[in-house]
Amino acid sequence: TGCQDLNDTLQDKGCQLKILPGAEVYAMANPTQLKARTIYSSRYVLIEFPLTHLPAEADQAIFNLRVNGFKPIIAHPERIPSVIDSPQRLANLLTGQVYVQLTAGSLTGSFGPGPEKCARYLLKKGLVHFLATDSHGADFRRPVLSKGLKIASKLIGNREAQRLVYANPQAVLAGHDIND
Repeated sequence: TGCQDLNDTLQDKGCQLKILPGAEVYAMANPTQLKARTIYSSRYVLIEFPLTHLPAEADQAIFNLRVNGFKPIIAHPERIPSVIDSPQRLANLLTGQVYVQLTAGSLTGSFGPGPEKCARYLLKKGLVHFLATDSHGADFRRPVLSKGLKIASKLIGNREAQRLVYANPQAVLAGHDIND
């Protein structure tokens, strides 16, 4: 596979970094087509709703994923205008092994004041399970987590913030349940 080829190349170059397979997938996709897109062949799947709105059928999409054995992780919901306007819409989706991943840049204001305020609110309300970079490369949306982690530590304490970037991701990679 491409991932294995990349890892082989990295190893040949003496780099200790290991790339793990996974993908962000459209939340409304047919669940039967997602098995190859889970995170590290686990039951966890990183899903993305349209960045324009949270669809009226979002609860049905989550239900369909859960019925098919997936554990959805909703990527960057703090950047969706309808979630910014009403975070409770997101909270209503978080029943039984449905998780939220915030973008660290949202906490720092990189996506504007609306996503920043929403991200901080979701974090303080305990509705966040992961903090990630949503990196798109070395030049565009760089993989900088430290600034967001520092803000999260101030808002929810260092121990809880560390759980979002270490313990919970490790649980996913091991195929274990996340301890809320």
